[in-house]
Amino acid sequence: MTTSSDISASQEGHTYELSESDAFVRWLELVSGTPELAEQARSTVDNSESMPEFFTLMEELASIELAVQADFKDNDTFEEMMLCMCNTRQLPAPDLPDEPPQGPARISVLLDTLLEHAPKFGKRMIVMDDGDDIWNVVLVDEHDGDKFVGLCEQLGVGIMDQDQWQ
Repeated sequence: MTTSSDISASQEGHTYELSESDAFVRWLELVSGTPELAEQARSTVDNSESMPEFFTLMEELASIELAVQADFKDNDTFEEMMLCMCNTRQLPAPDLPDEPPQGPARISVLLDTLLEHAPKFGKRMIVMDDGDDIWNVVLVDEHDGDKFVGLCEQLGVGIMDQDQWQ
């Protein structure tokens, strides 16, 4: 029997994935980090059992400070959302660099800063690719990072490597 804490399970030598609805619920749980925040996230997406359109999903998660969703040129919005997400996920704010002052280069530096900062507090930053000029960022607990990446793969959510956002 598959549990919500596993991406796949082995039964008599066979490995199987979670159903799409179970995978989405688990994806939300990992983005949220706590049962209370997971319930809030589920409510925000109308307790949907299937993954909504990605842009809409990330917009909803950003509205409750569980994600960053910002235009790739809008460093002010990105920085504000990043700090709010850190606070919501109980991650102290990182020391932010002064340079570069604006634009996509600023966002790349902020991503680098969060990438280095998050593991010090047991978190992993994930940048997801929506195919547009939007930054979509979440934090997951470090020990759940590989599970989250597996769920993204199962749900068709692209993950950006560091060299893709620099």
